[in-house]
This record gives sequence, C-alpha cells and structure tokens, in this order.
Amino acid sequence: MPFPTADIFYKIAQDFETLWNFPNCVGCIDGKHIRIKCPKNSGYMFFNYKNYFSVHLQGICDAKYKFIAIDVGAYGRQSDNGVFTACNIYKHLEENTFNLPPKKPLSPSTPPMTFVLLDNQVYPLKEYLMRPYPNQNLDHIKDIFNYRLSRARRMI
Repeated sequence: MPFPTADIFYKIAQDFETLWNFPNCVGCIDGKHIRIKCPKNSGYMFFNYKNYFSVHLQGICDAKYKFIAIDVGAYGRQSDNGVFTACNIYKHLEENTFNLPPKKPLSPSTPPMTFVLLDNQVYPLKEYLMRPYPNQNLDHIKDIFNYRLSRARRMI
C-alpha cells in the first residue's frame, strides 16, 4: 500500500465533496477487531470486550470504500483510541508528515480550513480529526452536520 501523497488526498477530498457533500475530507478512520485463535501464553492481552480473542485493525479509507492506510496488530483488549494513539498513522499525523494538503477555503468568502479525517466520538479531538456533535438537544444546523458526517463516515 503506497504512502498517501498530497495529490492523492486532493483527489479523495474532491470525491468526498462530490459523492457525500462533505468538503475538505481526506478519509474516514475507525478500528475493527479481527477474530483470532488465542495465542499461546498470551493471557488476556488479545481478549476483547466482545468476549473473544482478536487483533485490532486501524484503518483509513477514501470516499469509495478503499483503504488508503492501515495499522494492524494491536492487542484486542485495547480501545480504538488507545490503538490510534499508539499507531504509526497517529505519529505521522501528529508530526505533520502524513502529507495532508495545506488548509483550503471552502468558498472564496471563508477562511482556510484544515483537511480532516472523519471519526466517531471515541477518538481524541484534534485539528485533523472531525467527529459528530454529541446527540443531545442539537439545533437544526448541528443536526444537519451530524447527518452529513455520519453519511460520509459509512465508507469505513
């Protein structure tokens, strides 16, 4: 799997805007437990909250369901957030070496906005991560935002 470039991210952002009406989005991120047989002498490190043994896959996909980056192998008992903050994807994002494009305005009359990855509420709040508003007494604008984010996040 090639390391994503700024050009690839621009193309992905165009796809997210065209297909899912979500601008400046370069991917969706989430974790998945991959069921395994219990490794010998592993104790409960691979035993997850779903009551089976697993390794954790952390993945980022584009607007067309295609993985563009993955990190596999974390212990099943770790949370999505714990796996994310320990993986190489996070390190590249934090060190600004993941090749995310520079900020771009959404329209000529708006200030430049960061390109983001869409996630759910278990991930940390970062400039490059966008998550939904908590679902409690939302006004109409926030409700529409959550709907669009949720619709775009289905890719992962």
